[in-house]
Amino acid sequence: MKHLPVPPLRQSLDRFLEAVQPLSNAEQQRHAEEVVAQFSAADGHACQAELFRFANHENEAGRSWLSRAWLSAYLTSRDPLPLVSSVGFRMRWDGGNTGIARAADVLHRVGSVHLAYLRGEIDNEVSARGDAMDMSQWQVLAGGLRHPLPGEDVILEGRPEAASREIGVLWQGRLVMMPISDGAGRPVPRSALEEALHRLPELELSDDDFFTHPSYLGSARASILLDVLLADPDNAAVYERLVHAVFIVNLTDIPASDEEHQERTTFHPGQAWAYKPFTYQVSLVDDFVGVHAEHSSVDGVTLRSMIALMQKAEPVDGDAEPLSLEHLTWRMPEDLRKQLLDDIASYRQQAAAHRVRILHIPVAVPPDLPFRVSHDALQQFVLLYAQLVAYGRARSTYEAADMREYQSGRTECLRPVTSDALALVQALIDGCAAPDHLYLALAAHRDQIITCKSGQGFNRHLFGLRLMAEHLGLEAPLFNDASYHRLTTDFLSTSSVGDAAQIMRFTFAPTSAGGIGVNYSLTDGVYEYCLIHNTDQVEHIDDFVRALEAGVSALGQLLARVGEG
Repeated sequence: MKHLPVPPLRQSLDRFLEAVQPLSNAEQQRHAEEVVAQFSAADGHACQAELFRFANHENEAGRSWLSRAWLSAYLTSRDPLPLVSSVGFRMRWDGGNTGIARAADVLHRVGSVHLAYLRGEIDNEVSARGDAMDMSQWQVLAGGLRHPLPGEDVILEGRPEAASREIGVLWQGRLVMMPISDGAGRPVPRSALEEALHRLPELELSDDDFFTHPSYLGSARASILLDVLLADPDNAAVYERLVHAVFIVNLTDIPASDEEHQERTTFHPGQAWAYKPFTYQVSLVDDFVGVHAEHSSVDGVTLRSMIALMQKAEPVDGDAEPLSLEHLTWRMPEDLRKQLLDDIASYRQQAAAHRVRILHIPVAVPPDLPFRVSHDALQQFVLLYAQLVAYGRARSTYEAADMREYQSGRTECLRPVTSDALALVQALIDGCAAPDHLYLALAAHRDQIITCKSGQGFNRHLFGLRLMAEHLGLEAPLFNDASYHRLTTDFLSTSSVGDAAQIMRFTFAPTSAGGIGVNYSLTDGVYEYCLIHNTDQVEHIDDFVRALEAGVSALGQLLARVGEG
């Protein structure tokens, strides 16, 4: 497994200046150059030397210089996880079954992959270039959860055995536990799961539908509430089973549009134990299958690989005793219950402001272009076009690059708003775009991809240098400068996992006030943009939507001219 390198200091500082230039006017750029020169002459080399020392230590321990700090950045978040970091995915799930039969099929195949991991039967992933991929994210298949604490949360791991494991089923806001494996660690038959799910409506359930509510409050509040709850031995026993549940599944019986399903899965209370790695979502009345994912320990590209195995899992049937179903509840004093309901009412108000819009825009790319075209880059150009048209200026955009070819690798950040991309988009708006504009913008985007994939990305490197400055007690004004914040404040936080073969779309809260979250993909000649925004903060969202459609049209016309020679 390759170690994540520490890039050269001068290289990262130069790339920082290149990246901030299209976001700055001439005076701001001169100031950025002065601040960078000051950092290079004063604190930069000490921070770089300390980062090298730290990287060697972490590499020997089986980590990377980034991994612990990256995880800590998630675990120290005090706000409600669905509003800052959790992700709601829609999975592609084909098959003719509906209702309970379909839900049983999902549970069986999903459970088969979780259990195969616990039995040590999952092959190591290999990249397209034949490099081994880091498998540490797959640990979430064992269950476990993120446990909220007052200062920094901790990860509690699930049991490593496959035998006699159980899952939690959320039914109308109540939690019911049921087996998913037998004493040999094999999946229980699909027919047994289906029979058990049919019995759910027959259970005598409590009137309280707030079992999952504590997990939606954020760790500052949830840690206090759980501390009180878990002082009760019965509640502590319930929580222990929640920790070791292989996964949770939420069964829904309310029809919804695609947008509504995404909003519910990602933001609405009652759909998940938000601190659990995975709470799968299965509709009993339409074809929606999804998952609410806690993002601190797993990324979308790893989930995509897991779903590919789930899609291929062979169902197993056979005779089995009826599965036990056990309804679990919290023992909660009345004053604590009232406070919880008040807290969740406040959360609902925050969550209700988050909206999802899904756009499908046909795109035609001539097959005989004289140079290679990346749809990832093209979709970024369209997003930049929409920024300029709707808002009159370019602000920073985040684009994720998969880094699992490195030990403990997660993601690197590339900045797709380059000077060449800006020149292309401005020319598209002005009606004077030429093939060279497109070629140079594509080359600049490709160069950033190569830079990130080779471990030479500057964005995470600067993050590491900032951590070292804090460790050494250095002021390092660069990291408090307006230029650094201008680049690292993401107006558009964008992500894609490629095609829609496993993950059709996903949604997450914008990462900055007034910003927009964007999941983009290409399927059958159609660009899908899934936009997430906070209605209390975002401006001109309708103008942005119209500009996306205009941007695809303008780019398509340029591609047609390039194809004609």
